[in-house]
Amino acid sequence: MVISQAHFNNKNILNLPRIYKRGPPPRIILTSNIKKTTKFSLQNKSAYDILYNLYINQNLSQTKLGELFNVQSQTVRRWLDRLKIPIKERTDVVSEALIKYKRTSFSNDLPEKAYLIGLRCGDISVQKHGRHFRAIVTTSHPAMLQLFNNTFKKYSKINFYSKYHKTRKLYFWCVYVDLDDSFSFLLNKTHIIPTWIMDNTKFFFAFLSGYFDSEGCIVIYFSKKEKYGSIQWIIKSCDKLILESVVQKLQSFGFNIKYPKLEKKAETNQNKYNKNTGFPYKKDYWAIKICIKSQVFSILNKMDLKHEEKIKKYNLSKELAETNWKNATKRIVVLRNQIKNDTMGFMEIARIHYNKTH
Repeated sequence: MVISQAHFNNKNILNLPRIYKRGPPPRIILTSNIKKTTKFSLQNKSAYDILYNLYINQNLSQTKLGELFNVQSQTVRRWLDRLKIPIKERTDVVSEALIKYKRTSFSNDLPEKAYLIGLRCGDISVQKHGRHFRAIVTTSHPAMLQLFNNTFKKYSKINFYSKYHKTRKLYFWCVYVDLDDSFSFLLNKTHIIPTWIMDNTKFFFAFLSGYFDSEGCIVIYFSKKEKYGSIQWIIKSCDKLILESVVQKLQSFGFNIKYPKLEKKAETNQNKYNKNTGFPYKKDYWAIKICIKSQVFSILNKMDLKHEEKIKKYNLSKELAETNWKNATKRIVVLRNQIKNDTMGFMEIARIHYNKTH
């Protein structure tokens, strides 16, 4: 609608549109607080301009506007009605209050989508949280926090808090991000690889990268006695159907990989905890692996890993292979200790943070 510019009785008073012909015209008095709060010039602005900017653009509530104008919030409501400025529904107000940071919609990049689905099939969980989707991961490894941050920071603010597991007596971190509804494809965890990913080589290896960043590991081994070094590519998971699809696809590319092997059977007593093996699995636990060095390097070259610990192991294995495994034992131990110390330090920070906040 078009509002004619209100004339000023003086520079601090604005007239509002009349509803009744009799009596003085309704008006708004501009207080000193208004002048301090506005992020725009008040000069030659109508009542509509000022209230629209404060209420809609600056997102101030009716209560806050009442405080600034020294009137009741009901009076502000009547002003908005007179000026035909849309009144926000309560659900919109609550939603805006929860959204403290700008969220960016998903890029619609299909390789990135495939990678995210791979992560979701592994460590990442996603819940509907009000009007947005909350992606969460719990970890004691700084590399996983870094991966999560690098993956989602362009879409929203990353949040985290420390937690303590009483049974395991461990401190760790819970990291989460609130995403908009363009990430709804992550809500339901799939237990099979989608057809559109299986039918495209690029999308498949993007998915496999995300899944491996969550569930995979690279094992480097060197025998001093035999002077022989080896590297293994391993994924362990309860998702047998996904592992079978991975094997089927990799076999079609010529990789020497066998169908999933049972590592641990599911147990009925889920509350039973062992300090060495942890809690029992709810489902059977399966593993697939590639042990031929040339094929391990081949598959890792096709993947785009983002997990820093796995990247370091991959880089070390390439360097050892190029130098005929010179000083292999020492360098492998150094990397293992580095990862272990980083993890212990990360957990110690979680302990200090937890004790401060609880």
